[in-house]
Amino acid sequence: MERPRRARHGAITRNAPGPGAAEAFTIIAIATILITRLYLQLTGYPQIGGGDLHIAHALYGGALMMLALIIGWMMLGFGVRVLCVVLGGIGFGLFLDEVGKFVTKDNDYFYGPAAEIMYILVVVILVGARIVRDFRPLDARECLASATAIAADGVARGLATRRRELGLSLVDRARAGGADPGDVGNVRALLLSADPASDRVHAAQQRALRLIPGWFRSPRWVSVVGWLLVLGSFLGVSFGALGVLLGGYFYEDDEVHVELAGLSIATVILLVSAVLTLGMALPAMVAYQRNRNVWSLRWLCNAALVFTLLNALVDFATEGFGALINLSIGLFTLTILTYHLDLAARSNAADELPAIAPADSGR
Repeated sequence: MERPRRARHGAITRNAPGPGAAEAFTIIAIATILITRLYLQLTGYPQIGGGDLHIAHALYGGALMMLALIIGWMMLGFGVRVLCVVLGGIGFGLFLDEVGKFVTKDNDYFYGPAAEIMYILVVVILVGARIVRDFRPLDARECLASATAIAADGVARGLATRRRELGLSLVDRARAGGADPGDVGNVRALLLSADPASDRVHAAQQRALRLIPGWFRSPRWVSVVGWLLVLGSFLGVSFGALGVLLGGYFYEDDEVHVELAGLSIATVILLVSAVLTLGMALPAMVAYQRNRNVWSLRWLCNAALVFTLLNALVDFATEGFGALINLSIGLFTLTILTYHLDLAARSNAADELPAIAPADSGR
């Protein structure tokens, strides 16, 4: 009797909400770096310890990352994973903030290229998360596995309405992709039978959104901040390229002062950031003006994220508190775009979920 062929499994199994958690981890880490530097500047860089003893805040960061790992290993539930993302992000930010001490002989916290090191690590995480999510659509096996993980959360702690809906949509996509009907039915039954649970994270998001003044909620703001993002990145590309090509340029008279930075690691990073922002924001704005679809808003958010977070790391190291101006503008832009993306995604769920890849045959 011939044994049934077992289904082939890929090298990795992606978790549908996983990239979002990775991006949240990175955002929390960057915010921790900026808040830490602001706090230290305002307080005169105090030291914890006495005499020759100095307890660096990187140690606290390591402890928080260790705590996030232990909690994640020992406990189940969506709320636990949110806690691990927050603890891990804060810990990573505290650790990364002192990278200058780790790469210099004299433990120089203010080492200039530390910003570039942070930049590279952040880019690796953000781009890696996007590649894992977008290099191909989730197949039926991955959709069913992700839905099963959500169902396990329901068994452990119950399911909030939005989490249950996400699990059921993943189950439907797995069934459409050719997943085993029995497995699909079992996971669906677990999702439907899970006890209801409150969604504190979503409730907090909604409370935060209600704090936005009504006139900021107008769709016109998307065009305003979107085109400003395009203009700002275009100017960044133009002046950055001129500065690199001319090797730095300086002109001054009684009425005009022009200075372009020459070739350096910081200027190259800012130029690359401007190119990435322009490459995402310009096509997205053109598409948004035509049909205002979800993907154009999503890519505008991506562009704002690059502008806000990546540039802030370099600006904060080179300009000090002048970076807070760009950071505030970027956060304002990101808030407006995220709000309208959430509205568009809820009103057009079909556009929010990508197409499904065919399932592997072999059962």
